[in-house]
Amino acid sequence: MMKMRARFRKNLPQLFALFSGVVIGLLVLPYLLAGEVYDYVDTMDGVRLPDVDAIVCLAGGRGRIAAAGDLWYRYWEASHRKPQPGEPPPPPVPVLYIAGMGPQSTWAVFRRQLRSGVRDVIPPEYVVIERESFNTEANARWLGRHISRQLPVSEPRLLAASPESGAGQALGPVPASATPLGSRWTKIVLVTSPYHMRRSAFIFQRVFQSVGQEIQIQTLSAFQEPFEAGEWRSSVHGTRVTMLEYFKWLYYRLFWTPGTG
Repeated sequence: MMKMRARFRKNLPQLFALFSGVVIGLLVLPYLLAGEVYDYVDTMDGVRLPDVDAIVCLAGGRGRIAAAGDLWYRYWEASHRKPQPGEPPPPPVPVLYIAGMGPQSTWAVFRRQLRSGVRDVIPPEYVVIERESFNTEANARWLGRHISRQLPVSEPRLLAASPESGAGQALGPVPASATPLGSRWTKIVLVTSPYHMRRSAFIFQRVFQSVGQEIQIQTLSAFQEPFEAGEWRSSVHGTRVTMLEYFKWLYYRLFWTPGTG
């Protein structure tokens, strides 16, 4: 017994070094690999405006709503510009759908997050504010439910955010320049942060597939410092958010399957 104790004490430094190496490795490896969340190329190039039914903005990050509003404004501006001879007509102005904005959100809260030029022209009938979802999977499920509830083509109506409450309600006929919601949304452009886009596009696609919805997803990341592939290590905040997103990405890629809730 004494010899075993003596041998253990003799080997204790080596055991401590081994344990320390394992712990350091477990911390350093994710730090080195976390940039994988940025290994995603948006399908929308930011120049051409694809024909989509809705711009879907995931509201959980600073600057996302402003970026989505700017994108909506580009569609609106194109629809009001006089086309040149031989130029194809612009795509219809899509609806701006804000996912997971929070239960206390209102039309006024939403408008404050837009740039002034967008606020001047965007009307309530082009906006849907969804206030119930609380994470990315719930964002996708609530959007799927909204699409499923859309009215048939024979009765086009526009679902919009009430200026008073921010809740969705049916309003009047669809304007000629708007995307006809009654035709069911089949094409969307997803707007979120660069670190969040890879997992978001994956989750949305899998959730739609799980309920039999054929939705084409375009993606456009909203620029956010320091959340770019070569910048996230430049701040504690960027490092923390990126590494947390990396662990979430690993879970969803390796273990998650869409539920039916």
